[in-house]
Amino acid sequence: MVDDSLPNALAEEFARADESRLTRVVAAVSDSEGVSHELRTLRGDRAPAVALLCATERADLLILGRHRPRPFTDIFRETTMERIVAQVACPVLLACAPTGTDYGVVVAAIDFSPASAAAVRTAALLVAEARLGGVHALHVPYRGLIAPSTAEALSEEARSAEATLRKARDLPAHFGPIAMIEGVVDQVVAAALARDNADLLALGAHARAGVGGALLGGFATRILRDPPADPLIARAG
Repeated sequence: MVDDSLPNALAEEFARADESRLTRVVAAVSDSEGVSHELRTLRGDRAPAVALLCATERADLLILGRHRPRPFTDIFRETTMERIVAQVACPVLLACAPTGTDYGVVVAAIDFSPASAAAVRTAALLVAEARLGGVHALHVPYRGLIAPSTAEALSEEARSAEATLRKARDLPAHFGPIAMIEGVVDQVVAAALARDNADLLALGAHARAGVGGALLGGFATRILRDPPADPLIARAG
């Protein structure tokens, strides 16, 4: 990606240097794996440029590398990766760690939204042979102050929502039962990933309007900044 505010001659020089580095990096992978590829150097603001390319090419999936942490600036503004994920329409896979094997276990974070259902379907298509299960963080407000029957009613409500989701959203047949676990969503999901030794987390993107465009929901943003496993983020189709 080259800044389009640079003088044209300098931008061309940077573009050639970027293409040379990309060629060396990609060749090391494609030669050994037999992966066909096409290299492009984009100009402009990263997020809208990548989003436009994905839309133009009708991309099925966008794969990103992990964001380089900037502890101070990341506190006050979105990262480039967050902006890209918020603006693209296709699913996004964030590859965090190098691996020589396929994904074996997928945990889907389920909130019964169309976006979380889309994440399950995307994961099933991307890694058809992987074991695929779900987890839902059950929120019981004022625990200790409410009657047990109220907590049971909330659990039953969640089970009803699961049944509706499966019926309405055409989830894959091998998608296992959704574990209903009481607690904070970040902790519940992290525990489920650790318990199942999962290497892929599927979740829905819930973008909302912001001053600078789309903003991701809080949970998706936290996952992108500190992923407990490779995240696969999809939005409702």
